[in-house]
Amino acid sequence: PSSSESSASAAAAPAAAADADDSDEEGSEGTQSAGIECVPAISEIEVRRPLPFSCSVTKEGVDQVELRYKAPGRKKWTKVRFRRSGQDYTGEIPCTALTRHGTLRLSLVGLDADDKPLARIGGVQIAVVEASNQPPPALPGREPPMRCYDPQDCPNELKGSPACPGTKAVPGARTWGAACEKTSQCQTGLACVSGTCDKPPKCESASECPSGECVSGSCVFPDPDEVASRLGPPKFNWIGLHFGWDFALGRSGVGVCGTGTDDSKDYDCFNGQSQYDPTFVNANTAYQGTASSGVLPSTMRIMASYERWFGRLGAGARVGWAFGGAPKDFSPIHLEARIFYSMRTDPLNKRFRPYIGLAGGMGEVDAHSKTSIIDCSGATDKPACIKETNLGTLSGLHATAPKVDVYRHGSAAFFGPTLGFVYALANDSGIQFNVNMMLPEVAFEPTLGYVMGL
Repeated sequence: PSSSESSASAAAAPAAAADADDSDEEGSEGTQSAGIECVPAISEIEVRRPLPFSCSVTKEGVDQVELRYKAPGRKKWTKVRFRRSGQDYTGEIPCTALTRHGTLRLSLVGLDADDKPLARIGGVQIAVVEASNQPPPALPGREPPMRCYDPQDCPNELKGSPACPGTKAVPGARTWGAACEKTSQCQTGLACVSGTCDKPPKCESASECPSGECVSGSCVFPDPDEVASRLGPPKFNWIGLHFGWDFALGRSGVGVCGTGTDDSKDYDCFNGQSQYDPTFVNANTAYQGTASSGVLPSTMRIMASYERWFGRLGAGARVGWAFGGAPKDFSPIHLEARIFYSMRTDPLNKRFRPYIGLAGGMGEVDAHSKTSIIDCSGATDKPACIKETNLGTLSGLHATAPKVDVYRHGSAAFFGPTLGFVYALANDSGIQFNVNMMLPEVAFEPTLGYVMGL
């Protein structure tokens, strides 16, 4: 398009007057003024082909050239400021904008230092077609820019790039020896080493990994966006404070508050802090209480922790105090040693840090439930009350039916798998969620805590 020759303007803009009626373009004056000339002058262009422009300005006061265009299928106008090189201004409409057939509408505007329009080529319309007999548009003295691939024919390594508009990148698609810019472009097991997908070399220190890092004995070459998202220098020593609520897998039992069943040996019954004397519980098994099965809320505990990370491996300990167990013969001391393995490489540079491991130590879990019994301790005839099996008669003997707490003592020692994660708030602080499976008694100990890196 050119403002100096009407014939050139007609070739570039067969409907120059149409811009006057274009209310969609922001700041459209609907005029064509002298003082700016741009090449190439074309009437059609193939889809997926860049459209470059070079403009020269003769209008005094013009400080910048701006391209305003509306591509086929787009609802809004796009503005592009050209680059200045000497007395010329250059810019282009990318191939990613020209992916549909239709009419490309554009204007070229010369602006002063305050962005006030001083010169303009307006109302340019260019047909975007599948194939064209016209030569590809190019800047004077240069080769035409490369046309974008058809998305259906795009190689995996170019998907998601400007060469293949409308496609998504295929992670890890590039094989050994392929050119790369970042490790995520290479297949699993390969890294982007000096611009090529290759097996990461072994290492003992970071100095053996140019532009990379040494992690667990191998060089790692993180992507630039990964490096930018890191929280800061990694912290290897962590202390924390945690709260846990245990859940025991209870099993059903009968006669748990009496003396006549095998289950009674494994349970203790309490009314508040006072333990029931089984000699005053009615001898009928059905009136001696039952224990519930299923997952039962049990003891709670508060713990302090220390953990040390060695790459993806870690070890630590927890010390704490439990409460909520049986009022008698319950050990509240919690001592725990633990080892764990991160499920992510380089975990101390990640915000989400899941892990699995093993834990063991001292930590009793008392399963708790409630049951009703027939209590003969206050009966008018205690011996008769203890032996009686008829509820009506028991009522006459002034027997009571209190609802009592039933506890099943867990093992004093435990071991089992552990899993959890740390969500890092910063490089030196985070929230930790952990679950221990406590064997030989089947219990689960979820904990939530705050940890700090030192």
